[in-house]
Amino acid sequence: MKNNSVTWIAEFEMDLSFNSNKKGDNLNIITLKKYAPPADNEVTDNGNWMSHWLYSHIMNGEVLAYKTANLETPYTVDELTGNFVSVDTLITFDPKTFKETMVIVSNDIGPDDFESFRTVQLIYFDKSKNSFFTKLVAISPLLQITDENGLPIKKVPFAWVKMEDVYGQKINEKNGAIAWGATIETKATPLDFSQLKVLKGGLDLRQHIYPDALNGTKKVESTGQGFGKGSLLAKRDIEPMYNSIDTIITFDPQTYEETVEVNFNDFDPAGINTARLVQDWYYLPEKRLIINRLRAIAPLANVKDGNGNFMYSKPLYYIHY
Repeated sequence: MKNNSVTWIAEFEMDLSFNSNKKGDNLNIITLKKYAPPADNEVTDNGNWMSHWLYSHIMNGEVLAYKTANLETPYTVDELTGNFVSVDTLITFDPKTFKETMVIVSNDIGPDDFESFRTVQLIYFDKSKNSFFTKLVAISPLLQITDENGLPIKKVPFAWVKMEDVYGQKINEKNGAIAWGATIETKATPLDFSQLKVLKGGLDLRQHIYPDALNGTKKVESTGQGFGKGSLLAKRDIEPMYNSIDTIITFDPQTYEETVEVNFNDFDPAGINTARLVQDWYYLPEKRLIINRLRAIAPLANVKDGNGNFMYSKPLYYIHY
């Protein structure tokens, strides 16, 4: 906050899974780069190591666990022990008899009950480097709350663990102190600019990333092949994206008729309100730290049909930072 080179800081929350074994369309894209099972982790594969790591460290008192994301009030040992037996009171309603029923649901919680995590992060701009950076502030396992039939109701943060990081420190991935490393692209949980809590400065992220893509000072990559696999883009490639034409062909299985629909997309840079982040994540067991580094920002544009109805969001390009 006191660094004069850092002219803008904003805080945001983002849900993530660190399990690179999970497959599916509606998932963040995880590319595992390094996994050497650390001595302080009983999991010997890269699937659910984060859950076991946080569970054991919290319960053994090796990290301090807090009640909320503001990291002001820590849990006592007794409170934590009680939390690992979850008791939920649910009110159900019978639409025929108009009778309310109270249901008590009790669950013994273990590390495999945590499949995803809520993170509090900072994104900030350093004018001396003319670049954006991210920093992990805190992380909490997310507990899936279910009803008496086992159906999911909501996910709630369980216990927050503070993370420290050194500003500006570069990462040597060959360093033996790093036990786990992965590149994560937030496909399923993009950054919503409207949810940014600005802590310092008045920079408009939306107005900044478009000039970054055009002025040639940043590497800009196409998104079609995935991060790190696309071709480099020049200004002449980027400008047409904001006035693009999409041709969509649909097929009727009953009449065997093809329909061609042409959609004109006029994207205003100021109207782009979400973006994917591409980050490198690392685990340093000796310091009991999880840290990240920003690799790229991919602004998302909404594609609409001829009637102005939203169809889907698409990443325009990766801006490397």
